[in-house]
Amino acid sequence: MRKVTFNPLFCLLFFFFGNLISQNSAQSIDNYLDQLIQNKKITTEDAQWILTGESLSRVSNVHHSYYRQVLNGVEIYGTESGLHTLQNGNVISANNHFVKNMMARNSGSSSPSLSAIQAAEAAANQLNYNITQPLLIISQENNSGRATILSNGGISLSPIPAKLVYQLNDKEELRLCWDISIQEKAQENWWSVRIDATTGAIIDQVNWMVTCAIEHNHSDDLTVLDYNANLYDIPNYKDLVSTASAGCNECYEVIAMPIESPYYGIRTIETLPANLTASPFGWHDTNGAPGAEFTTTQGNNVSAYEDGNNPGYQPDAGASLSFTGYPFSEIYSNANQYEDAAITNLFYWNNIIHDLLYQYGFDEAGGNFQENNYGNGGAGSDYVNAEAQDGSG
Repeated sequence: MRKVTFNPLFCLLFFFFGNLISQNSAQSIDNYLDQLIQNKKITTEDAQWILTGESLSRVSNVHHSYYRQVLNGVEIYGTESGLHTLQNGNVISANNHFVKNMMARNSGSSSPSLSAIQAAEAAANQLNYNITQPLLIISQENNSGRATILSNGGISLSPIPAKLVYQLNDKEELRLCWDISIQEKAQENWWSVRIDATTGAIIDQVNWMVTCAIEHNHSDDLTVLDYNANLYDIPNYKDLVSTASAGCNECYEVIAMPIESPYYGIRTIETLPANLTASPFGWHDTNGAPGAEFTTTQGNNVSAYEDGNNPGYQPDAGASLSFTGYPFSEIYSNANQYEDAAITNLFYWNNIIHDLLYQYGFDEAGGNFQENNYGNGGAGSDYVNAEAQDGSG
């Protein structure tokens, strides 16, 4: 009987506590915006906003509030702002990216001429994607933003989200746009684009895939690239390399933390390195039940793969998850890229970063990158796609 009585009471208290936090957030944001108005940073008409997220850090007890400017009830892209306060209400950090004089900058219609499907078709055409399957509406909200989920159209690895936003164009005018993202099947780009909701033109685009290749513009340097010219000389590196452990489970032969690179130390075999607080089901889980869903370098936090001449390739360690024994040399060449070793190292380090930052409050509620939040709150985010360009890491 206690349990039946306690749960509704707990839920009621949690509801009121949540409302109290939101009310405090709203008041703090309004107070901060009032200061900006007094300092003529924005106008009174500019102080229209919507709360997009908030969390209370379990480590620092700092209350993080995130909000965006809105026009006609529609969010203005790029105006994500934050206010970070102590428990006593004192502001310790704040940033604001509101558009000043937004009313005067408003250009064009306040309602879209193009549907979400037409905008996605326009985006695909300008990005040179060939739609091979019908674009269908999976879901659509009946509000100002008209948030919509479209089918992948044969061009995206995931359903295509679309919603209405305002975007500044190159004339500093606010245009009503469809905000669309396409995770291309080749896995080389993940485009986030703003499509003018009247003309269908791309006004702004950002690639969520960030790739760093060894080949950079060295026109001001040597004529011939020497990848190894500035590296520490370890002539007996091969003699120092660890021997792969036979029969280990969930282990990775890597340049382990805190070593920066193979020019400062040797590879070692790290067994069960996942932090059980940050990654309670290990690095290869996505469903929150014991047992790995992937035997490759993919899991809840990270998907590490080749995106160069062998796009999408991932080493497969089998059921034992023994990512060991992959050949490696500290001397890089185009013909000798050691993809398995490099991608394993990439997967290890991105997961280490995830687990480490988790200890400092970058957790689910703080908006970290996980496919499954395991019921720990947060809005849920796509995990990190870590790419190895030609196996170089």
